[in-house]
Amino acid sequence: MAGRIKLIVASVTQTGDIPHIAGVLALRSNINALILYDAGDDITLLKALYQRAATTNDRVHFLPISPSLVQEPQKTLYNTLKYCYNLLKPTTAQTNTFRAVLGDVAYTAFKNKYSVPVSNTDNHAKFVVLSLAEVTGEIAKAFRANRLNSYRLAAQSIIFDPVQLPINSIISQDGKFGNVALPSADKTVLLVWARYTGTKTDTGFNPEGDSDPTGQNQLVASATKLGFSVITVGDVPPLDMSPVVNNAPCQLGEFWTQTQWKSRAAQCSFFAALMERYPGRLYQIGQKTGAMDFPALLGIPTIYIEDSQIPTTATARMRQWTKPDSLQLYRRLEVLDPPSLPGKGARLHTATFNDEVAASDERRLIGEAEWRMVGLLLGLRGKWTNITGLATEPVAISDINDVVNGATPQTLQTWKTRINALSDTDCQTEGFIRGYTADDLTKVETALKNLKTDYSGPASIGNVIIRKSDGTYAARTQ
Repeated sequence: MAGRIKLIVASVTQTGDIPHIAGVLALRSNINALILYDAGDDITLLKALYQRAATTNDRVHFLPISPSLVQEPQKTLYNTLKYCYNLLKPTTAQTNTFRAVLGDVAYTAFKNKYSVPVSNTDNHAKFVVLSLAEVTGEIAKAFRANRLNSYRLAAQSIIFDPVQLPINSIISQDGKFGNVALPSADKTVLLVWARYTGTKTDTGFNPEGDSDPTGQNQLVASATKLGFSVITVGDVPPLDMSPVVNNAPCQLGEFWTQTQWKSRAAQCSFFAALMERYPGRLYQIGQKTGAMDFPALLGIPTIYIEDSQIPTTATARMRQWTKPDSLQLYRRLEVLDPPSLPGKGARLHTATFNDEVAASDERRLIGEAEWRMVGLLLGLRGKWTNITGLATEPVAISDINDVVNGATPQTLQTWKTRINALSDTDCQTEGFIRGYTADDLTKVETALKNLKTDYSGPASIGNVIIRKSDGTYAARTQ
């Protein structure tokens, strides 16, 4: 392993991993990144972010490859790299396989950089590939070695060039971000994040991890009761997802869709500006989303929410940041069920299988939209006729499967629209509620109380790090 480069292989489409790649480039100088993209994509902003984080262009390389490979880098290029080129002496067949995956132009570019022999007598590849879980672990190691310095280094590396975008220019003198009036500067503020990646389409990734409009309002109400001023931020729910609307007084939503905030670095500058407006008084909570990880790397105390049925293997990566000697006050909160109806439906369907692997295989076989609909109808059996228009109610889950599998896409969309139109009261009568249970909300409130105490209570003096109003990092003194 001596002399080898540690290499990240990732795609521009893996947006949730961007904070981890930028963070590790900033904090671990022995790690390089190979970023795959479709030649038709504009990667100017992302390229600038990674190169600023790495401090040198030599550590980050971008390869244009086939769009189909950009979408599935971990299943194609990553596996080819890990299991072919990490061998001491790849065979001709293995090299040809790799070349076929990359294409001639990208292969030559890659080989020139990474396949140079380490010495005249040692002609194995000059790198070892890190999984993205290992990348997250490398960041944890950096904070474990020196937490204060890691926050300083991460902040200066991932925010936008302060000469071009001064932090003190982002929030106006009258306390506005753009046209949105922020809570007054003396408040204790909680960012409540929303994630709707899985429910924006019927085939979106991981609906079980998504937020829910009712659940978001519950979080806002709980936080307000505890004395937080709330700013909601993150994904806006699909228009037809629920009749419930966001009732938070301060809403930023998808602010990054505005031209001046499309850059991840500029977004980091905004979060830094919030930290300076509310020094030692800014927190964040939400369903687990990569969007929360940039603020966490800047030092904002964090609670991310996952449901109890998520496979342990899926939770291991981010648990590395929750250890006491890793990032400061980065915490996982486990709730009973996902907050959204599609998430609950998907979990309910999975629970009808004795084996997670068998459930996963069946999910791929029948299709994501069909899988969710079976779960939703299973949870809303009392509304069967209202939703499907069919008089004969199902006796077993196999009956629901048969009906769903025989339905056209248009029919499934009609059923989805009827489900989305159900009121919270309609859902409650079925015991299949939108949002969080009362017990889960109690957990949320307890977690927020503890986070607030640990960050700003008497025991925090000298033991926690804050970003001060002047932009410097230091131990809390009051």
